[in-house]
Amino acid sequence: MIRMHLVQLRLTRPAGPAPHEADAHLIHDVLWALAPPGAGIEHIRARAGPDGIDLTFFLRNDIPDPDRHARTLLATLAHTSPALSAWSISTAR
Repeated sequence: MIRMHLVQLRLTRPAGPAPHEADAHLIHDVLWALAPPGAGIEHIRARAGPDGIDLTFFLRNDIPDPDRHARTLLATLAHTSPALSAWSISTAR
């Protein structure tokens, strides 16, 4: 049995319409494209909702602080990608 950490985060944007599934697909693809090798990511799920894009990161079991790791990784990628620059990170509800 493979064990993984599950971390849920939400991306929100201050203005504009509610996100669509196309936004979620774009963000999913950007995250995979920009994540460095060895980042500890096994899977990513992205779903559009009325309040933002809900992200679920499945991280390797050997990541010591998975919540901080996912948040730091997402913040780093958001600073380097124009596709993510309009979004803010929050904890999923």
